Amino acid sequence: MKITAGFTMMVAALALGGCSPAAQVPAQAQPQASSAQDDSAPLPDQRASAVHFLQPVFSVLDCEKKGEVEAGEVDNHFFELYFFADRDQSRSISQAEFLAHSSAESRDKDLYVFQQMDTNRNGTVSVMEYRQHVFRALELADTDADGVVTAEEAELAAFLRARSRP
Repeated sequence: MKITAGFTMMVAALALGGCSPAAQVPAQAQPQASSAQDDSAPLPDQRASAVHFLQPVFSVLDCEKKGEVEAGEVDNHFFELYFFADRDQSRSISQAEFLAHSSAESRDKDLYVFQQMDTNRNGTVSVMEYRQHVFRALELADTDADGVVTAEEAELAAFLRARSRP
């Protein structure tokens, strides 16, 4: 499958923004650390869903181009990521908006990601829900729990190979 024009434009536009802290998220939007750590490993579909969500935006979040993403880097491009997905600029992402650029092969995975983000089950994803999902996806993808998601943990090589197939 070829890289879609929308995906290419998103990555190019966001990459031009650099790692400027100009788009900081207000403190009240910061996700809260869970008070009780659950020692059980995430379900395989949760980790796979997190990796599926992170793969297309990994290079945007990795604004220093080190091949890794730390949670602190999310603020640098959070609103650009959110408002790219919020096509109609309504400040909420509908299921139709989120799935608009899904391929037939990834539609089920994308629908699962949307359902994971829509925590209040109202059919839309708010800024807060999206932000919390980004941090949760980073946490699930970080298999060695060192606070950094590497390209290997995000299974980026396989994603890029699949995207470049004709």
